[in-house]
Amino acid sequence: QVLKENGRAATAQSEMWVYASAERSGRQIRCFDYRDSRSGECAKEFLEGFHGVLISDGYGGYNKLNGMTRAGCWAHARRKWREAMPKGAKVETSKAAQGYEYCSRLFALEKKLKKLSDNERREERQKSVKPFLDQYWAWLESFTPEKGSKLEDAVRYSLNQKEYLCTFLTHGEIEISNNQVENAIRPFVVGRKGWLFCDTPKGAAASAVVYTLVETAKANGLDPYRYLLRLLTYLPMYGESPSDEKLRGLLPWSGGMKAECTV
Repeated sequence: QVLKENGRAATAQSEMWVYASAERSGRQIRCFDYRDSRSGECAKEFLEGFHGVLISDGYGGYNKLNGMTRAGCWAHARRKWREAMPKGAKVETSKAAQGYEYCSRLFALEKKLKKLSDNERREERQKSVKPFLDQYWAWLESFTPEKGSKLEDAVRYSLNQKEYLCTFLTHGEIEISNNQVENAIRPFVVGRKGWLFCDTPKGAAASAVVYTLVETAKANGLDPYRYLLRLLTYLPMYGESPSDEKLRGLLPWSGGMKAECTV
């Protein structure tokens, strides 16, 4: 909640969008972007000009994005099965537990491919992972869940997202989930339980900047306090219009910052 947004009630819900670079990216980035809505137009505007692979959950707003390849998140698919599992569920007697087991086995298969190059991982996914997923899709079609049940939600999620959940098979450079974002946003979610809301849009935007700096520093193995200390020391010395070269020297992956701030 942001209390003083123009034309909106103090109880209106705003959104903190979070973006992350891929795990195999040479530069780890965690970017927070405050918006007053969850409209897909927010992501479309932020990602304008991006033409790579976007890994996301099943939110329909992402369908507004153009010029990029969509990939689904298997962590979200697995979460649907977990939510559908009754207490004490076992693989032998519960379809939800079986679905959860399928997803867990997929993550186990992927773990074995961790050290392969992008091309090698793509080839191995076609060879060993695709046949396993074919079994999963066939299993989904083999039963009809009760209408309105959480089990039906889990089945529908996977079937509706099938195209996107299969994207990773032909893209060895990406992971099978967007856990980078999930891990980056967790401190924000925990913090929000304490501070509850922002007072103004400027305050919300400022918090997005701070979370971006801190989480990106952490993602690059830097100590956030030492990194922020150096930013606040050097930036005032550079004046109001620092050169691109000086700014590049302050980025978390620069040699100087790594030397001064690595944990």
